Amino acid sequence: MRISLKQLGRGATLFAATSLLMATTAVIPAEAAKKAGAACKKLNAKTKIGGDQYLCVKNPTVKKAKKTWVWIGCIDSNKLYLESSARLITITETAAQAATMLDTEIAALKAAAPADEAEAKVFDQKAADAKVKQAAALLDAQANTDNATKAGATTTAGRQYTTNAATWVKAARSYELAAKNFE
Repeated sequence: MRISLKQLGRGATLFAATSLLMATTAVIPAEAAKKAGAACKKLNAKTKIGGDQYLCVKNPTVKKAKKTWVWIGCIDSNKLYLESSARLITITETAAQAATMLDTEIAALKAAAPADEAEAKVFDQKAADAKVKQAAALLDAQANTDNATKAGATTTAGRQYTTNAATWVKAARSYELAAKNFE
């Protein structure tokens, strides 16, 4: 009988797999008492499994759950999830209220827009009128300055024309400021 290396390797592999399966099946019942997800008896009992803290609780994410060992991190994560869900609901409601308020404000602004545009047109017209008056005042000031030069600056008429020219320049400045205010 001749055994090839291939057959020997297959046999050794089969033997090793069978031995491993038997060894793990024999060990599982001994470890079942302290295994994550395994049944436990006393609610809120604490234990350490593999260096991590576990708590005997009914799994909060499963309905009609039995008491099992649940990792503390999972319990904390579930608490954070529930708090975040509650905050999300609050934020969603607040955002909906803010959107409603903004829609109301936008509607009010849209309703007021025609009146604002009409008022703006009135102010534009006032600014245009002020600019026309400014130009006329500057022309009057120039005419009075020319008349003062013709009459002579030292004569009574010349002094009067000079005073009138200064008054028209002040008026032109006032119209200029008015036009800027209306714009």
